[in-house]
Amino acid sequence: MQLAGKGYVPDVFLAITTLWMRGPEAALPLLQRAFERRDGYLVILKSSPWFDPMRDHPGYRDLVRRMNFPY
Repeated sequence: MQLAGKGYVPDVFLAITTLWMRGPEAALPLLQRAFERRDGYLVILKSSPWFDPMRDHPGYRDLVRRMNFPY
């Protein structure tokens, strides 16, 4: 978060850090913001093991559904 105050840090990376430090509820708003900003790093959302702790979270599932990832 300190780096984000000094320059651009993608919301997806902030979400990953937040997820591991504070949990899915805290990370979800950052992922929502990344989605609204069309952050290109969201392509890792469905496949990256970094997001494993939130795979069962309803907000995460809704976000993945809205992204229309191919199967």
